[in-house]
Amino acid sequence: MPRIEFVHVVDLKNQHITVSRVIVFLVANVTLESLQTDVTETTADAVVLVKVNGIRERSIYVNVSTYDVSALAVLNDYEAKSELVTLQSNSFQLPFLVRILDDNVVENTEEFGIRVTSSDPQVNVVNGNILVSITDNDKIGLSIGQIVYRVKETDGSVSVEVVVTGETAVDIAGSMLRTVDETAKSPDDYTSVVQNLEIMLGENKKMLQ
Repeated sequence: MPRIEFVHVVDLKNQHITVSRVIVFLVANVTLESLQTDVTETTADAVVLVKVNGIRERSIYVNVSTYDVSALAVLNDYEAKSELVTLQSNSFQLPFLVRILDDNVVENTEEFGIRVTSSDPQVNVVNGNILVSITDNDKIGLSIGQIVYRVKETDGSVSVEVVVTGETAVDIAGSMLRTVDETAKSPDDYTSVVQNLEIMLGENKKMLQ
C-alpha cells in the first residue's frame, strides 16, 4: 500500500539538522455492490461487484462467499461459491457471479447472502453483506382426471378427480373448480358447485364431490 511521509527539518545554528518522519499508511475500502438484488430462477447468474477505492501500489486479496438464508444451496436453489478475489493495483472492481438454479419446484421467494471478508490490516470492508432474492417462476398444472363421468340420477353425487402435475414445496391456493351448464341445467338437473382448491405440499391429486 502507498504511504505518506511528513518530513520536518530543523536547523539549529548550522550545528546539525534533525529530520523526523511520520509515516501514515493508507487504507483501501472494499464494498459489495449488487447489480441485481432480485432475480428469477431463469436468471443464469446473480452478479455482484467487488469494488475498492483508494490509491494502491499493490494487489489486495479478499474472500467472497455465499451463505444460506431461506434459499438453500443443498436444495439446488443456487450454487454455493467461495472465492479468493484478487484486486490488482490498477483494478477498482471485479464481478462475482453466483449461478441461480431452476429446480422446477413451486416455492416462495427465497434469499441467500453474499459476504466479503479480508484479514489484510490495510483493507477496510464496508457494506460487506448483500442479500439476493430469488423469485420463483415455476407452476403446477391442474386437470380433470377424465373427460366424461357417467352417473345415474339415483347416485346422488359424483366424485371428480383433479390431477396435479408438477411439484410444490408450499401450499397453493387461488384455484377454483366450478360446474358449467351444458345439456344438463342447474338447478333442475344438478346443483351447481363452486369450490376453492388448495393444493397441499406433496399432493398429486384431489377428490372433489
